[in-house]
Parts: sequence; C-alpha cells; structure tokens
Amino acid sequence: IGAEDEDFENELETNAEEQNSQFQSLEQVKRRPAHLMALLQHVALQFEPGPLVLRVQVPPTVAFELDRTRPDLLSEDVQRQFVQEVVQSQQAAVSRLLEDFRSKRLMGMTPWEHDLTQLEAWVGRDRASFEARERHLAERLLSHPDLEEMQHTISTDEEKSAAVVNAISLYMRHLGVRTKSGDKKSGRNFFRKKMMGNRRSDEPTKSKKGLSIFLDAARWNRGEPQAPDFRHLKVEADAEKPGLTEKRGGLGVPSRDRNFGAPGQDVPGVSLHPLSGDSPDREPGLDATPELGDPPPQGPASLEPLVPPESTEEGADTESPEPGDEGDPGRSGLELEPEEPPGWRELVPVGTLHSLPKSQVKRQEVISELLVTEAAHVRMLRVLHDLFYQPMAEGGFFSQEELQNIFPSLDELIEVHSLFLDRLMKRRQDSGYLIEEIGDVLLARFDGAEGKWFQKISSRFCSRQSFALEQLKVKQRKEPRFCAFVQEAESRPRCRRLQLKDMIPTEMQRLTKYPLLLQSIGQNTEEPVERERVELAAECCREILHHVNQAVRDMEDLLRLKDYQKRLDLSHLRQSSDPMLSEFKNLDITKKKLVHEGPLTWRVTKDKAVEVHVLLLDDLLLLLQRQDERLLLKSHSRTLTPTPDGKTMLRPVLRLTSAMTREVATDHKAFYVIFTWDQEAQIYELVAQTVSERKNWCSLITDTAGSLKVPAPASRPKSRPSPSSTREPLLSSSENGNGGGREIPPGDGRMERILSALLPYCRPVPEGQLAAKALEKG
Repeated sequence: IGAEDEDFENELETNAEEQNSQFQSLEQVKRRPAHLMALLQHVALQFEPGPLVLRVQVPPTVAFELDRTRPDLLSEDVQRQFVQEVVQSQQAAVSRLLEDFRSKRLMGMTPWEHDLTQLEAWVGRDRASFEARERHLAERLLSHPDLEEMQHTISTDEEKSAAVVNAISLYMRHLGVRTKSGDKKSGRNFFRKKMMGNRRSDEPTKSKKGLSIFLDAARWNRGEPQAPDFRHLKVEADAEKPGLTEKRGGLGVPSRDRNFGAPGQDVPGVSLHPLSGDSPDREPGLDATPELGDPPPQGPASLEPLVPPESTEEGADTESPEPGDEGDPGRSGLELEPEEPPGWRELVPVGTLHSLPKSQVKRQEVISELLVTEAAHVRMLRVLHDLFYQPMAEGGFFSQEELQNIFPSLDELIEVHSLFLDRLMKRRQDSGYLIEEIGDVLLARFDGAEGKWFQKISSRFCSRQSFALEQLKVKQRKEPRFCAFVQEAESRPRCRRLQLKDMIPTEMQRLTKYPLLLQSIGQNTEEPVERERVELAAECCREILHHVNQAVRDMEDLLRLKDYQKRLDLSHLRQSSDPMLSEFKNLDITKKKLVHEGPLTWRVTKDKAVEVHVLLLDDLLLLLQRQDERLLLKSHSRTLTPTPDGKTMLRPVLRLTSAMTREVATDHKAFYVIFTWDQEAQIYELVAQTVSERKNWCSLITDTAGSLKVPAPASRPKSRPSPSSTREPLLSSSENGNGGGREIPPGDGRMERILSALLPYCRPVPEGQLAAKALEKG
C-alpha cells in the first residue's frame, strides 16, 4: 500500500466513524427520531423485526385465558422483571442489527441516506434549529408513501406486516413525531388495512423472541381477520387533566412514571391489559403513549368501544377496572375516577380462588364483565348527554322537539342503566365479590313492568338512530358553527377518540350483548333455581332485542316511504279518467306499511317491457317508474290505441284484496299476479332478477293478500275458493301482450265465475295458444 493509499484508507475510516456516529448503540439511535426511522425500516425489510419490535405469537386457544388471568396474577414489578430479562437476552441480536446497518450505510444501501446526510450537516449548528429540522424530517419520513407500501413487502403474513408497520408508527408518535395529517380520520387510517382470508389451521406456530422498545407487550395473531386498530390510543399530552393520580387500566395499581425515550433508560414500563373490551380477539397491550417527557394519559382503558352487533361477546374486558364502589356509578366522570378497586380475583382469598371449580371461575368472570361493561355503557350515555345533548340545546343548534327526535329518551336510558349498575354493584359488595345469586337482579331489570319500560325507551332511542345520524350529517354540512362544535366536543378526552356518529349506536350494541352475557352466566350456573332465573332473564333480553330490531326496521321503512312520497309523481293518475284510479289521486304511502320492495321488469306486451321499482305495501302493490329523481305511477295500454272504456289499460296501483300469484313455466324468473274486481280481472307479468327473488316475491304477495279480510257479498255467504285458486304452475308463453292484463266479464257468478274464466290460462296449453284462448273468451 502506497503512502497515498494509506492516507486515503485512514481518511475513509474516519469518515465511516463520523457517518455512523449516531448508530453506535440503541440508546443513541433512540435520541434521534429520524435515524431511528431509518433503522426501523431497514430492519423490517431485511431481517426478522422481532428483536426490535416485540410481537409474540400466541396460539388462539390459550390467548383468551392468558388475557383474563395474567394481569391479576402478576404484579407490575414482576412484569417489569420479565421484560428486563427479555431486553437483556436480545441485546446481542440488536447489536448485530446495528452492525449490519452501519456496514450497509457505508455502501449506501440504507434508506433515507441522502436526507440523513443533509441533517447531519447541521449537527454543529444551533441546537434548536437542528432539532426542528430533525423533527421535520422524521415527520416527513413517517408520512412518506413508501412506508405504507413497505407493509406489503415485510412478510407474506399480512397480519404480521400490518402489526410491524403499526408498531413503528406508534412508537414514533410516542417520541413526539406527528404525521402531517394530524389527528384527522385520514391520518389515523394511514396504516390501517383490512385482512382478507383466514390463516391456515395447519400452519405451524412460530415462537418469536422480542425486545420491545415500546411501553407494552402485544401479540399480532389474535385470530382477527383485520389488522390492529389503534383508533382508541390517546396520544396527545394535552388530553391530561392535572391533579389526578395516574392509573393503569387493568392492574388496579398506579403505574410508574414512564419516559422510555429518555437517554439511558433501558427497561420500559409494561402494561399487559387489553386496550379495549369488546371482544376476546382484541389486540391487547399498546397503551396510549404520550409525547416524550410528558405524563401518560389518565383513566382506564376504554371499556366499551364501538363494534358491530355481531361481535363476539365472551371475555369482553374482564380485566378492565371494576367500577368504583363510592358515589354515583352513572356519573359523567366515571372514566376519570382517581382510584379503581382491584378485580374480584384480588379481593377473594387465594385459597378460596384456587378451590373454585372452573365453571364457577368462568361465571364470576362473566358477571364481572357484565358489571364493567355496564359501567362503560353508562359512561358513554353520560358523554352523549353532557358533551352533545345539553350543549346543543343551550347553543340553539336544534329546537327541543328536534333534539327529542335525535336523542329520544336519553335521560330515561341513563336512569335505567344507572339503576341497573347500582343494583349489580350493591350485590357485588354484599356478596363479598363472589356473587352466588344474580338472577333476581337480572329479572328485576329485564322482566315484568320494568322490562316493558326498558323495551319501550330502548326501542324509541334505537329506532331513531338512522334519522339522528342523517340530521346531524346534514347540519354539519350546512352549518360550519355546528361542525366546529361537534369537532371540538369529539376532541375531548371523555370521547376517547370516538366520533358522535360512533356513539349514537351504543345502545343498540349494548342490547345485542345482554343475551350473550346472560347465556354465558346461565351455562356456568349449577344451582337449578338460579340457572332458571338467569335463563329466563336471557330470554327476556332476546325478546327485548327482537322488539327493538323490529322497531328499527319499521322506522327505517317509514323514512324510506317518506322519501318516496316526496319523489312520487301522481300527475298521470290525476289526469286519468279511469274510475278505478280516482281514489289514488291523492295517495299518501307514508300511512301504509312497507312489506317489501325491489326492482322488477313489467312485461306489458310481447314487445314492451318496463323497468319498475315495486313497493309491496300492507294493502297495495305499486309499480313505480324512475324518471330522473321522480317516481311515476303511470298506466300502460296493452294495445297501440287505448279503448275509451279503459279495459286495455294496466294500472300501476293495485289492491291486494283478491290478488293471487302463479309461476310462469317458460320463464323460471317470471310470475303472474292476478287481480280480480267485481266486474273485471287482470293479469300482470313481472320478472325478477333471480329465481330466489321470484319465489320471495310470490310468497310475500300471497301472504300479504291472505292477511287481508275480504268482505263477503251481501246476497250470499262467502264461498270456498275453487280448486283453480290453489297454486298450479302456469304452462304458458310469456306473451303478456294479449294473455296478460286481460279483462273478463264474470257474469253472475262473481268470484267463482271469475276464477272459472281464468281457469283456461292456468291449464297446460301448447306455447302460443294463450292469446288465442284469450280472444275466444273476450
């Protein structure tokens, strides 16, 4: 090596040390958000990220029980000790990752190298200016589209990839790095991704070691077909209310000050309780992580996040804090209680706990879950009342009548649920935290007069939630002041990052949980009388839920009918001289009950078909034609030139009093609807999109018509229908131009003569002869 080459080699070594000065240890990297971002992305793309991002894969069969028992059996000190051992065991792996990053950086093979080089050029300048540039770069890297695309290349396991990317985003926010989108919905959805398909059951479970640079341990495969959702994580330090003691949501003991990002701190605080309590498949751990140096948010984890009604009920948040024993359990500040009592396991003597059979342990856990989630529901109703209902009334955004339609019976619901919670907590106190009998409390709430009252106010509130959401949406769109008010209210800590539109359905979701919880309690109850009481209460809950569901459907149908009424064009009916249509010239369909609706094709003649939207009401069948935004009720003639007597006209409004349905054998998707009056009869041919739809339409029309009472003629008693009125498939052509919509004089026999006249069209005839028979009869 020549002198010049030796000097060059020494210069290269010096530059290499300077270039990697920020990557000598993990503690140094943690103080530099932009450098940490580059390291995390490099490790996630090139290696198994387990040593840097703790994600322990737990078999689903044991995950549920592990969630229930671990926080109560292990103190926080023991948990910290375990995590410290994991940290120490992974130091070597992390060192190897850093060494690989340093060597790759010398070759220019690490991400964001150009940006980091420009940033490091400012190291010797003003410290404040350097930190501002560093924070700006970190925010830009966190918001970069390449990071989102990285999710698809980390691993073939989509759940694992999503968890890694979410973990990176979460910790960077813990360091104070914010995305440019702030806290908007779009920003919170940045890393969220739906997972399609299920994991193969025969796929071997891989145990992954992990060092966590986060506050909490978590698992990424929980059997959920969806990536972890961090909507409920409270990150902002300004969400704090000073003067309240910090709590851990699931441990019942104050947590220690956690400032993980600070230099020299190796072992983070650990929280092993779940973030939310709606499902056993939730993603536990990963608490809200504040900015570096700020105290973490107060209050327990969310007990009742919004989930679809079909979400699994078992094991929902039993390790969440029990509601307090003092004060009003339904008060608005429940989530900010400074002290929370320990769970029932900690209050029961250890010997008694170990002597309980498994079914009794399960029963106590579900009862505790019922109590905890009821407290969370009361809190949510209080939030609706205190942050939205009252301010809307005081601010003059809505009249009192309008508010009663948006939040109907809200005060009564709060009173009912608070009273139920009071009784549960009193029974819990009186029984020494081992509740042997709860059936009488449940029956007092869901059975008898109290149950009927609860059913009434719940139906009233839930049935109007679609109307309420639409009214609020329109108001926000039209009135900026109201929109600003809602956004300000939603940003408060008590809302826990839920929007108003997510809170309104909370009562409906709560009603879906009661039957499952009570059924689980009953299944684990051995005493026969107590079990019978609990099962009866569960049945009452199911009846209440069924009634509320029906009320919701009825209200949704009414809202649809009101919309149709606004768009209904009756001009053709008013201009018609048909006496059969005179009673419908001022038709008001909002006074009817909607049975079914859907698109059908109306075959008026052989060469003419009209697309219609059909409404099956409780006593009418409407054939609506869409024209722009209007809905027309228009008659059609089965001939080119309508006759003066109107006998060739097919009407769009039909009474179901004497309606019958028949199948069209030559078209399995088509069916006939036969209508009879005193002096005439008509056949309408309608075509559905599928065979199943055709069967459904026929069944509903027949059932609806059968439910209507037909008054018997005054001259003679009502006779039995002729055999032709039974369901006999029509073996005819689809030429509805002559065969459908025909009118036949019945003579003196009234109904039986009419059916007798229709009999030839219901008999099997060669294709093409239906029109000939119609002409012969005409």
